[in-house]
Amino acid sequence: MTKKTLPKSDEIGIKVCGDRILVLVDELDDEVVTPSGIVITKTGDDKKRDIAGQNVGRLVKVGGLAWNDMPEPYAALGDHVVFGKYAGTSIYDEWTDTTYKLLVDTDINAVLLDKH
Repeated sequence: MTKKTLPKSDEIGIKVCGDRILVLVDELDDEVVTPSGIVITKTGDDKKRDIAGQNVGRLVKVGGLAWNDMPEPYAALGDHVVFGKYAGTSIYDEWTDTTYKLLVDTDINAVLLDKH
C-alpha cells in the first residue's frame, strides 16, 4: 500500500457534519519494486489478497455528532480503520488534491491496532 502523510485537519477543505467521519483511503500499488530493482506486477491471487486494502484508511476528521450515542468513541484521529466495501461516499478535496471517503460513524467495522 502506498503510504501518504496525513494532512492536518485545518488543511482539509471539507467540513464534516453530523455523525459523519472522513477517512483518507489507503492506495494499493499495482507493482512492487524489490531492493535490487526487480519490478513485480501484482496479478491474479495477489490482487485478490489485496482487495481488503481498498477498504482501509486513516481517520482524518470527525463530525460533532460522531459516536454521540456511545459511551466513548472507538476510533480517534489517525487510527487505521476498516469499513465496508460499498460504505460511504467518495469526496474530492481540491485544497489537498485528494479523494477521501465520507462515512457514517457506524460504518467503521474495526480499528487496526499498531502492535509495533
